Order: sequence, then structure tokens, then C-alpha cells
Amino acid sequence: MTLIGAYIRTTIKDACLKSFHGFHVTLERASGKVVWGIMSLASTGLELRYWMQCKTNNTSNRANILHASEYGDIQAI
Repeated sequence: MTLIGAYIRTTIKDACLKSFHGFHVTLERASGKVVWGIMSLASTGLELRYWMQCKTNNTSNRANILHASEYGDIQAI
């Protein structure tokens, strides 16, 4: 029974965010930080992948990851 419960918890995704999976989105956090990219949704969080490598603050990024525990910090999508 525990094994089944663990499997279900790892496969459940947020119903609202699921509709944005695979689309280019812009996400604003409560702190005012804005990130964008193609959303990939997992049960543990989401990833916004950039079309090409993005340089910010002398670092190169190809994605921005937001963990499920940080969903409360999302202001707008």
C-alpha cells in the first residue's frame, strides 16, 4: 500500500499548471523577478527552458527551475 501511495505522489501534477506544459510562458514571482521560457512540468516542480543560452549577471543559463515548494511565490503566469 505504501508503494502505491508513493507512486501516486510522484506522478501527480498541479492541474492548473498542467495546462501550460509545453508552451512558452512568462512567470512573475512575488519578488518582482520575471522569467520566461518553455514550461516543462514535473511532480517536484517546473522548469522554464530558454530557446537559446541566456546570459545574466555574468553567468550562462539554459533553464530556470522552480520547485513545487516555491509555487506560493508565483504571482502571475
